[in-house]
Amino acid sequence: MPPTLTEPAVQDPRLAAEIAARLKFGQTQITIAAWSQSLKELGYRFDRRMDCYCNPLYMTGERAGETYPSLGLYPVEADTGIGWANIAARRDQKWEQLKAMRESFFAVSRGSLVEW
Repeated sequence: MPPTLTEPAVQDPRLAAEIAARLKFGQTQITIAAWSQSLKELGYRFDRRMDCYCNPLYMTGERAGETYPSLGLYPVEADTGIGWANIAARRDQKWEQLKAMRESFFAVSRGSLVEW
């Protein structure tokens, strides 16, 4: 289990609200380095050439209309470079663990919530 963070340093109130919502939902905040290490143990890595900064917008629900700064990362198989969701990607137990990790963790970097 990667180390967790307990006191995020946040400047943007939109980011603070998203962090609070994620923590309330049961997700754990970790560092990108810890997340990368966890992926490595499963046979994956982040392809940092595919980083994508954006501002996701909630379209429905009680948070409709809210947005937050986001950095989307792209996990690929470490040995083949195939994207985790590609039709040719492996579908084994480690892939299932990877999917569970997606719903369990997030990070914060340079004023953005890091997710994939």
